[in-house]
Parts: sequence; structure tokens; C-alpha cells
Amino acid sequence: MRPALAAAALLALAACSTSPGYDGSGGGAVGDVVVYWNFEDGNTPPGIWGDFGATRTGCNTAAVDSVVVNVAGQQYPSTDAYGNPSCVGANGVPGLDISLPEGSYPYSVQGFRGQELVYEYDGSMNVLAGTSGEEDDTLVAISPQTIPIYYALPPGVTCDGTVLISYSIYDANYNLVEASPATGVLCDPSSFGLLTAQQLPFGNYILGHLEAIYAPTNAVVADVCDAPLLHVGIAQDFTLGGPTGCLH
Repeated sequence: MRPALAAAALLALAACSTSPGYDGSGGGAVGDVVVYWNFEDGNTPPGIWGDFGATRTGCNTAAVDSVVVNVAGQQYPSTDAYGNPSCVGANGVPGLDISLPEGSYPYSVQGFRGQELVYEYDGSMNVLAGTSGEEDDTLVAISPQTIPIYYALPPGVTCDGTVLISYSIYDANYNLVEASPATGVLCDPSSFGLLTAQQLPFGNYILGHLEAIYAPTNAVVADVCDAPLLHVGIAQDFTLGGPTGCLH
């Protein structure tokens, strides 16, 4: 999986329910439900990312860092092998095993990018005592949301603390929507990516420029200019070359 572009929030997991059996103290025969998830973007027609298995999780494409299942007054976070919030479980599968007393429950599955809710599914589940059920849920992209932008640098350009990234985004009529600070943002060697500062509605945008700047001399060492940017809730990947000299 790609590293998160923003630090994942540690969600407060408050066990709010007082119904018998929810906390394991007894009261009601218990059954298991395994909740699996994948992702539907905001395109027309929508793209589906992930097949509910470990090989194609869809998490990287959707740029989802963590997933939480909300049911019976409790939050159940997906965590990795180290107990950290994650889009997949410790076994690498986008799924979560939940034990509940027999009954019917409304529930939701939420996908987060850092602290931002970007995908969601609402449904209901039936739990049968002594059995293990399965829910295959497709989380739908929420508009507006941030745009995750990843960049590949050409040979000879290294993300070593001396390179800044500058960008600008325009709408389809070439009105400026967002731009990086004048000083740029530090190239991130852990992700080679960034998030827009704003949550933007889904639609067609133009990446006016995406530049790598050598900070000591303020020289542009690589760029991509006037590239189509279709914002539908999935990661956008760009390969910088050049430099060609973008017109800002």
C-alpha cells in the first residue's frame, strides 16, 4: 500500500451500547459477520476498485488510509498487524470480523483519507447465532473531497530535502481553483504525493503545472504542464519530465 498522505487519525472508539452481549459480558446468542469492502469512484459510469481480496484491495487507487465499521452503537476499526488504523486487516484483506448477538442491524462502513471521510456505505445486516455471515460492501466516493496527487521524478532528481513541489489547478474554464504556497511544499520521500488543501467537487480540472524545484537555486528541475485532471475520488498519478517551462 502507498503510505498515507496525511497522518491517520486515531479514532475514539467509544463503546456506547448498553444492550446485553455487545461487550462480551453475556446476554444473547452470538454470531459472526465478516464485512468486506471495495470502492466505487465518482466517474460516469463509475469505476469499481478492489475485488474484496488481498491481491486487489482498491485502497491505493481510492487513496483510503483507514476503514471503520459502525454497528450497534460501536465503532470497529480495521487495523494492521501493528494495531494501526489501516484500509486492510492484518492479513492484508480489506475486511473485518465482527461478533454480535443475533438480530438485524443497520450499519455503515466509512473510508478515511487521514481524518477526511471520503467513501461510505450504508446498509443492514442479519446476524444468526452460531453462524458466520458475510457482507460484501462497495463504498461510494463522497463529493467534494481532496485530490490525492502522486508524482514520479525523473532520473537525477532526488527527493532529499532540497526539492520543493509547486502546483496549480484550474477548472475546465481555466479559472484558478488552487495553488501551492509561493514557497512550494517539501517533496515527500515517504509517499511522493500531496493532497489539495481544499475539498473540491468531482469534475474535470486542469493541472496547470506540477514542478520540482531545487530550493538552493530556485530552479525548476522537472515538470508537467497543462495536464488533464479528472477528479472522481481516486489517486492521480503524474510523471514529471523536462523541464519544459510551464506558463503559470
